[in-house]
Amino acid sequence: MQVECNQAEDGTMRIRLAGVVTDGRQTSLDDGGIGDSDYARPILVSFRDVTLLNSTGIGLLLQLNRRVRERGGQLVLHSLPPYIQQVISFMKLDKLLQIAKSEQEAHELLT
Repeated sequence: MQVECNQAEDGTMRIRLAGVVTDGRQTSLDDGGIGDSDYARPILVSFRDVTLLNSTGIGLLLQLNRRVRERGGQLVLHSLPPYIQQVISFMKLDKLLQIAKSEQEAHELLT
């Protein structure tokens, strides 16, 4: 799994995931450049370049969602490939996670 994090001018943390989420080598985004204080801000996570989401990756997403909620931030996932969207919908995680079709739509969901 490749993780790229950067902070936009508006304070939004943008995370781009690529490859297999997770391939077992990384079980947290802390190693990818997101720090404890970043969980309190709006976070947009792009899945555009993700090739596979396994059960460990789903656990990572749920852990990220919990941390963000506990610290008062907001998490929006976007640009999910159709097969990942199907897995998330099948598991009813779309009821728990905020999901947008595009980065623009994700940014519009931020409150």
